[in-house]
Amino acid sequence: MNFRPTMLLVLLVMLGCRGWDSELVRSKDFESQLNVLAILSPDDGGVVEVQVMRTLPLEGPTGERSDPFTECHYSEYYDSTICHERTRWISYYSVTDALVTLSDGGATYDFRYDDRVDRYQYTGYYVPVDTNFFPVTGVTYQLSVETPDGLEVSGTCTIPPPVAIKTDLLSDTLQVRKTFDVAWTHTANYVQVLIRSVPDTGYAWHACEVWKHAIVQDDSSWTFRIVPDCWEEADTLIPYFEVEISVLAMDKRYYDYFISPEGGANETTFIFLGMGDTGRSQGIEGGLGVFAAYRSDTVRRLVKR
Repeated sequence: MNFRPTMLLVLLVMLGCRGWDSELVRSKDFESQLNVLAILSPDDGGVVEVQVMRTLPLEGPTGERSDPFTECHYSEYYDSTICHERTRWISYYSVTDALVTLSDGGATYDFRYDDRVDRYQYTGYYVPVDTNFFPVTGVTYQLSVETPDGLEVSGTCTIPPPVAIKTDLLSDTLQVRKTFDVAWTHTANYVQVLIRSVPDTGYAWHACEVWKHAIVQDDSSWTFRIVPDCWEEADTLIPYFEVEISVLAMDKRYYDYFISPEGGANETTFIFLGMGDTGRSQGIEGGLGVFAAYRSDTVRRLVKR
């Protein structure tokens, strides 16, 4: 089971997980809220992302340095163990003592704070106690997050059907500068298609770079044309290179929070993106953040120059 810290997305997961903000809030009538990111998917090895933050007042500190600690590693060059004294940043945004659970109406799955994942991050990252937990298609999950000081949020999310690229309609070898269609099963109204070069293959060796991206609504195919950015030598030395074609089918909450212009998403990488006195919420009750799901499929194709 692969429970990856974000970001991935995804975020891994193809999107770069755009848009989740840590919130600095005006101190007038300030009341702290939880800011939660929870993403589920049965795909990509199984994605169960639950990260918990809290809002902070504008004039307050955002963290502090830890006490010094010793970190050691073995050096093959010196054939010895080398140790350094370090400190780490302790973020006041991060919530590390929350009670986090997911329920499917029958079973309840407890989560625990994972300091191994969170050590150099600014959010409280939580993983299932049951490492065999896997989101299931069609199941509605209830999320509950509570802290000892009385903050709590909840939400529900249903796992959408799987999406599949129609490989029988996609040629095994694509041609540079010629159009081709990428088609997929229509399981969601919001889809991101990403085409990117695959590095370190026997065909490319980083010689040609490709990054094509499209957000598609209410459709199940899109037309692309690959115009790679290649080294000058690649024009004569590299007859083929390889690309990865990914389709990410999102539920409406995922789209509204991370992608939709109306949702206020931005292009910066998600750590704590932006500050302000207002926040956004999709699928979260009692606080800020997002509880959403996606499905994905990926294929590889050769591209002939």
